[in-house]
Amino acid sequence: MSRYTLAHFLKNRVYVGETGHKDKWFPGEHQPIVDRKVFDAVQALLRSNSIRRKASQTASEALFMGKLYDDRGNRMTPSFSAKNGVRYRFYVSSALLRGRKSEVGSLGRVPAQEIEDYVLAALPSRTPTSAIPQADSRAALQLVDRIIVSRSEVLIKMASPDDLPAAGRTPGDIALPWQSRTTGSSSLIENHNTDNWKPDESLIQSMVRARHWLHTLQDGAYDTIENLAAAQNIHPKVVRQELRLAFLSPSLVSAILDGTQPTDIKRQHAWKTLPLAWID
Repeated sequence: MSRYTLAHFLKNRVYVGETGHKDKWFPGEHQPIVDRKVFDAVQALLRSNSIRRKASQTASEALFMGKLYDDRGNRMTPSFSAKNGVRYRFYVSSALLRGRKSEVGSLGRVPAQEIEDYVLAALPSRTPTSAIPQADSRAALQLVDRIIVSRSEVLIKMASPDDLPAAGRTPGDIALPWQSRTTGSSSLIENHNTDNWKPDESLIQSMVRARHWLHTLQDGAYDTIENLAAAQNIHPKVVRQELRLAFLSPSLVSAILDGTQPTDIKRQHAWKTLPLAWID
């Protein structure tokens, strides 16, 4: 049962003895099975949770949304991943999200907190004190037109007067040395060592097998995963794990077939590490 199904279930007024017609509710002829006080208390909780969720989303909105670009002019979009209950925020090149690896700049993805802290710390001392309150880095961000990040530098382009060119560097630009300190998951998509590009045959076979299993389940050849596993003489857990490989993004499937996927993606644990959300 998905959360959307559960939400619909919790809001269903049929259970309190009502019947609906064109967004209006009327007393029904059937007996209620949920107490009205309980139902009203649940609706109050749902409304309260919704308000808190919206407030949390607003507070955690990416500071550099619409301002951060890679060094090939691609806007970097806020994204996140979650591991062991911890949420990690990133900015990802829009070219990378579209599967156009050849168009990605020198950095395809940067840790959000790291780049935000670095730029905000540098802004107050490098912007006119008359334009912003002293040491107010977020106010200084309003004077920034765009932030261009590469492997070795962060270029902050301040909002220019009309007589200055938008492209190229202007006297008011701020160039800062940059090297991301984050390793591991942040470099997952950026592993472009072409010397090691070679298709992983076992991973490809697992991906093909997963798609075949999915089709047999969809076609009704097997009505349950357990029956499919029994026919293959393997444990149902193995089937459930490898079925995840049938739902990978098209760009990741193409990379696996070409052998250009990150080298740390192996067949033995691919079902556990590869994200199902295509944007991730």
